[in-house]
Amino acid sequence: MNRIAWASLLAAAVSAPCLAGQFATTDKGCQVQDWNAQRSNPSYIWSGQCVGGFADGKGVLLSLVDGQVFSTTEGTMHKGSFSGPAVIQWAKGDRYEGELKNGTLTGQGKYRYPDGSTASGVFSNSALVQPDSPAEATGNNAAGQRRGESALSADIAAVDLSGGCDAAQRKGQAYMERVGQEAKSLDLGICESARQMHKIGEITVRVAEQCQSTPNWEQLRAEGERIIRESQETMDGSCG
Repeated sequence: MNRIAWASLLAAAVSAPCLAGQFATTDKGCQVQDWNAQRSNPSYIWSGQCVGGFADGKGVLLSLVDGQVFSTTEGTMHKGSFSGPAVIQWAKGDRYEGELKNGTLTGQGKYRYPDGSTASGVFSNSALVQPDSPAEATGNNAAGQRRGESALSADIAAVDLSGGCDAAQRKGQAYMERVGQEAKSLDLGICESARQMHKIGEITVRVAEQCQSTPNWEQLRAEGERIIRESQETMDGSCG
């Protein structure tokens, strides 16, 4: 098994959408962190000032994708990245009020989903790591989310990995690439991103089990189990 190639695929599939150090130019010529670099034709409109070529100080950043409003962020910029208290409103209905650090949800905050359910507590790198209460996600979608977790396992179990180790790797790779493309094309909230990662972990474990004749199958399975564990922790903390 080519573990290096598979590890590279794993990294690409679960990478965060915001690429550190990648910047774009606003309508005023200010540099801002390019949060939508992986999306089609991103652009930005900044209401605040520029300092040294970067958006800086208080203001509102309007993010557009293909000319359509994607999100609006009100807060304080420092060298092109939001840090401190902010409010983010996504066009699809998600809303976050709380702390940002280098453009990520980091610190105390509250995330509201389009259906009215919420998740609040301490965030780190856009994941809820310390919820205010065990049953933080509220609203009438909690049961549906739990049903979705069961369907997820059935979904992964239905993937055909027959034909030996090489065939399992090819089929697993095709599945992961499809999941990765879906993740890039959609506006995923915290919960859905965690579910996508859970899929990646599950398919990785299944491929490893098909490759027990290879030297590194146990390491591959351990990597898949780690992804499953961490994504499940995020879902338990953020999604009820």
